Amino acid sequence: MFNSKKLIKSANFKKDYITIFSIFLFILIFVCELVVIIGIPVAMRYTTIYANAEFKHDFVREFDAVSLQANRLKKSKSATIGEVSLILEDLGSLSNLWQENSKYLEPEQIAEMLESVRAYSSMLKKLSAPEAKTYLNYKEIDFELLKKNVKNIKEQ
Repeated sequence: MFNSKKLIKSANFKKDYITIFSIFLFILIFVCELVVIIGIPVAMRYTTIYANAEFKHDFVREFDAVSLQANRLKKSKSATIGEVSLILEDLGSLSNLWQENSKYLEPEQIAEMLESVRAYSSMLKKLSAPEAKTYLNYKEIDFELLKKNVKNIKEQ
């Protein structure tokens, strides 16, 4: 039935330009898919890192500006020393938090801290105005009036 000596001939394929072009396109598409699979996540990672670094830089820049403004105001106006001292104390706490945890803070947490710094900046601008309204109503305490008021309260 089957003659082993009989040769089976296959079709003769000749290499032409279309075959070479199709192989080239296949390889090109494969490489492009690899670039998309590997390149996009890497690019997004670097973009996120850059955005976080820029966000941290903005926080540090604004924090330094507010600290400098508070220190200048504390030296120049005696009526606002109490308010400015409270702001400086809170900025010191914020600075300690930043120094200990800046590597681990999420962008949302940095945004909250930046909001606080901007609020302090707004407060300091109001306090630095020539006719600033301070939270203190009296510049000096009248001890005689205070003693009378305390005696009146005790007698009632």
